[in-house]
Amino acid sequence: HVRLVTCESAKKRGRTKRRCTTRLITGTARFTIPGRARATLTRRGRLYATGTASRRRLLLHSRRRVRRGRYTLTLRYRRTTARIPITVR
Repeated sequence: HVRLVTCESAKKRGRTKRRCTTRLITGTARFTIPGRARATLTRRGRLYATGTASRRRLLLHSRRRVRRGRYTLTLRYRRTTARIPITVR
């Protein structure tokens, strides 16, 4: 299983607090990356998250709220692009 972690930072009384939530992603996400790839999460042409993918980890930073539904995870490494359909529950 893959979990999508989204974090928000908020300043309160001069201190920065960070709140993170996790959502379960379903779908087969099998990929081989020799190095570090750029990753984007899109839905209906809108960008929801960007980040990086390496051999052991996929790290995404949300650009807008990620709700339940079907998304496309796009991985780009040099001239190779892989599009993986995923579902956020």
